[in-house]
Amino acid sequence: MNRYKGYNCTDTCTGHCLNKTCQQYNGSCVHGCDDRFYGRKCFYTCKSVGSNCLVCTSNGNKFSSCTRCINGSYPGSSGKCVPCKPNCSGGCNSSTGVCYACVDGYSWSFCNVSCTTNCKSCLQSNDQCNVCKEEFWGSDCFNNCSTNCKHGNDSISTCDINSGNCKHGCLPETHGLQCSIPCDKHCLTSEGGVRECNQMDGQCRLGCENEYTQTHTGCIDASVGDQIHHNGGAGDGTSGSVIGGAIGGTSGSVIGVAIGGVLTLLTVALGIGLCILIRRRREDSTDGPETDTAAGRTKGSPMM
Repeated sequence: MNRYKGYNCTDTCTGHCLNKTCQQYNGSCVHGCDDRFYGRKCFYTCKSVGSNCLVCTSNGNKFSSCTRCINGSYPGSSGKCVPCKPNCSGGCNSSTGVCYACVDGYSWSFCNVSCTTNCKSCLQSNDQCNVCKEEFWGSDCFNNCSTNCKHGNDSISTCDINSGNCKHGCLPETHGLQCSIPCDKHCLTSEGGVRECNQMDGQCRLGCENEYTQTHTGCIDASVGDQIHHNGGAGDGTSGSVIGGAIGGTSGSVIGVAIGGVLTLLTVALGIGLCILIRRRREDSTDGPETDTAAGRTKGSPMM
């Protein structure tokens, strides 16, 4: 019967037996001890061995090991409580010592593995970086953010950790997702002499210089723009040069040269083909039956 021992089960179990159950004749605890106690009859406290020990085991009346400690510590290899690892954040499991979280720069169960070089914070379970140090991006934070990205007040890095795209816009005179494309050289400048254009489409914020017109491709010569508008597009023989002048920057010149070159080749080929056709017709006309001009008859024809 619980709580009692002796021949007639009239004596109560002594100590701190778990479930208040002890052997009938010698009083040893049947199911072990309550927390904080150890020994055959659970007379001894775990704290008598280590002040941070809450639950412990024993071999008879001899202490064996602490199995659970107070917050901030866990059972070490000696069996006594030791502090959580220094890189744990918010403490550790009081039985296993596994950190609840790691301070920035460390990962794994005991926060004893450093994140990669440019990584500020990484996942505890697999050390994958989730926050890069300033001005780096990528899964391992090996890529540099563009030097043309603007700085923001609410973030460590100027670019997105996954894509490298600038998060707060571009510095003056550049545009594009990573601010790597120069603004059109014919954009009007601000009072400070700086060209500014929209990050996404590169359109000049203050418009184009005099004698230039802004289009979706950039600033083009106004006279070329009028010609394109008058012609209803680039459709005549000068389309190569028109398109070349219409598109601002290096890329427009390349496109214009390429189209002009193609049109030139087509013109040369057409001329050569026409010459060959005329030559063949002349040869056909000279290869016909010979005519005796004196007699007014064809050679080889029977005489009348």
